[in-house]
Amino acid sequence: MARLHAWVQAPPYLPKPEQDDQWLVLHGSWPWEDLSKRCSLDQCLDAGWDWVDELAQRWGQVLTGTEDSQVHWATKPCEAALFCFLHALPLRYFLVDLLRTVAFLHAHRNRWSQVHFHTRGEQDKPYEKLFRHWGHSSGVPVQVEREGPREVGTGSLQNSAGVAVSNLRRLLGRMHRLQARWAGQKRRKLPALWLCGNPRVLAPLAPELARAGWAPLWLFPQVALRWWRRSLQGGLGQWFYGAQAGSRPPWPACAPQLLRAEMLGVNLAESLNEFLARRWRGFGKAVAWAWASFRQAWAHCPPEVILLDEDATWPKRLLVHLAREQGVPTVVIQHGVPRLKFGFAPLVADWICVWGAESAQVLQSWEVPAEKILITGSPEHDGVFAPGKRFHRAVPGPPALRPGEPIRVLFLATVWPRSQRPEPLGFHLTEAAYRRLLAAVVECVLECPRTELVIKLHPREQNQKVFRQFVPTEQKDRVRLEGKKGLWDLLPRVHVVFCLASGSGVEAAAAGWPVIELIPPGGKELLPARRWGMVAVAQDASQVRRAFRQLLTQLEERSWQPWLLESRQRVFANFGRPAVPEVVGVVQQVVRGLQDRQGQESSSPLQTQRTAVG
Repeated sequence: MARLHAWVQAPPYLPKPEQDDQWLVLHGSWPWEDLSKRCSLDQCLDAGWDWVDELAQRWGQVLTGTEDSQVHWATKPCEAALFCFLHALPLRYFLVDLLRTVAFLHAHRNRWSQVHFHTRGEQDKPYEKLFRHWGHSSGVPVQVEREGPREVGTGSLQNSAGVAVSNLRRLLGRMHRLQARWAGQKRRKLPALWLCGNPRVLAPLAPELARAGWAPLWLFPQVALRWWRRSLQGGLGQWFYGAQAGSRPPWPACAPQLLRAEMLGVNLAESLNEFLARRWRGFGKAVAWAWASFRQAWAHCPPEVILLDEDATWPKRLLVHLAREQGVPTVVIQHGVPRLKFGFAPLVADWICVWGAESAQVLQSWEVPAEKILITGSPEHDGVFAPGKRFHRAVPGPPALRPGEPIRVLFLATVWPRSQRPEPLGFHLTEAAYRRLLAAVVECVLECPRTELVIKLHPREQNQKVFRQFVPTEQKDRVRLEGKKGLWDLLPRVHVVFCLASGSGVEAAAAGWPVIELIPPGGKELLPARRWGMVAVAQDASQVRRAFRQLLTQLEERSWQPWLLESRQRVFANFGRPAVPEVVGVVQQVVRGLQDRQGQESSSPLQTQRTAVG
């Protein structure tokens, strides 16, 4: 039988091969072309293993519960469950990482006579403990070999401009805290409403809320310089929760500790304890400061309702927890395309306002109660899709081709895969898959003589070198990387769009552009592409070439437009009515429903407001 050698990441040296030995990396892939006897979890586990995603989701909910026979806490269960509730999203990603490793080892345990795990520092401790417990439960001997520490990126050094901006933020934050009590007394004359989240999602609501008689208060982790002037001009308050010390939060003074958590026959308590301890060291003070700051803001300006852009990250969940204590409702405004369950379900807020019927149907399939889903449209898209706006047209789509004009193609790229945040196995977006799809798009576009390619980078993507290496030197004048311009500035100049796990692809399709949806090899279609406005789906180089060439023949007659006009109404309700007044109406009805709750049924007070899912 063979021996298995495992690393968390590929080592900087080429392991010396021995007879029947096999090598495995848990994150990323091997940097060498010869992959005989070498494999990676990214390569081996595809959509056929998507049950691991569901198992990680279920265990994430188990750890946030206070009573479960499968989990035994060394600390108070209620305090530990609250800590896991706040950090549920990174906990789910970590569980996916652990469980996919256990699932792979369990499926191939009869192939190895011995396992050697090569650890290269403190960051590998959770996996070292995982291998030890797996070896104990499976009967396969596990030997741990310690090597030199793995290089960990320290990030770019902060320049003088960054230091100046940080100092300015601190100064403005101190000035704001001095004026907070006066501002709170002044704002008590109007009913208060809190906003916490990305201004891209929530900012369109603030002026309308102010005109409706509300006193909106923005909650930011630090001074938002970009929105400071707009907030002052619009009469909106700001509250900064990122740097204020205060009272002890309602969870333990140290990281919670698990005694036992058996998953797939392996006790993963020690591995999870490492994760919980790191979250405590990294975010313990920040969470405590935010808790004290939220309570201080509540004393100055108590809200009647709280609007969020999501309810998965710890600041938003901390607000939900505080709102539950005070009996104040919380409403989520949909922030993106619901491709992945992580980040959308389970819903912990009271309601969620969604873009359209398609989003509502996806959330219902994830067991979000229908009475909590309100179809209002997307406030951030009112400026482009609402009646009378730029992309609300009877004949939508790209500009007509002129004789001799090049065909311009837009590639909407997502963030490069990261080991710190593994993608769900059902989608199977790995580094190798990303490279193959990107290379296929570049090759198929450049082989046509009258084409140009624009690669729009994700706003969080900083590494342009990865994308430049796919462009041939002799063709670099036909390919352009774009990291600054937004989608609505680029669309009027292009004719065809490729999309890889980007929400901008859904937006482009709703605007009338033909979009080809790319799916990683070995992955599955997360959303029904046709219902979301995509004209084609491609999963490898041959499918990319076939879909692109077929689409080029349809540019003149625009055969995709009749059904697109119907599908975009189901994706974005904005095409029928503006979303901002709908959301403001929801807020007002939430408050009225709470005031009239006594003596009524326990059903949602918004039942008459919610649009039925078709």
